[in-house]
Amino acid sequence: MPEKEILISISKKSRKLGIVILTESRVIYYNQNWLVNKRKSAEETAAEITEKLIDAYKPVCLVMERLTFKQQQRTQSFIKARQKIFEVAKRHRLAIKEYSLQEARASFCPGVKVTKNSVARILVFQYPEFARFRPEKPGWQIDHYQPLFNALALGFHFLKDVK
Repeated sequence: MPEKEILISISKKSRKLGIVILTESRVIYYNQNWLVNKRKSAEETAAEITEKLIDAYKPVCLVMERLTFKQQQRTQSFIKARQKIFEVAKRHRLAIKEYSLQEARASFCPGVKVTKNSVARILVFQYPEFARFRPEKPGWQIDHYQPLFNALALGFHFLKDVK
């Protein structure tokens, strides 16, 4: 993927979207958004966020977390939001790629069982600006910011996959 091409990576956890926009060499934008909104449904919120980011950054590819069967049974509202995200991406002619989190995490240390915490430590080492989201002592921040680290891991797995 040439340097000028931009990738948008989205991961979800319960009612939050972790969003990372990156190129091969740097992270351009990162944020975590709540899907829960009193005025809008989760689908409308997800579509609006995706639309704004695509318009602002002009990415060429969307990478999403592939849901497991168990997640598909539990998260009907996110499945609808996910469909809206895909519709927006297709309307903007973005390439769409899906990976499971296990697949993305495994790419960091092939042949070794990798946990979400070990991947987050690797990502913080590579990108010190993410250190503030990953405290040394366990606490609420670890689960709260996990979608952000998942999106980052998915994005970097895609970049490794296309090389």
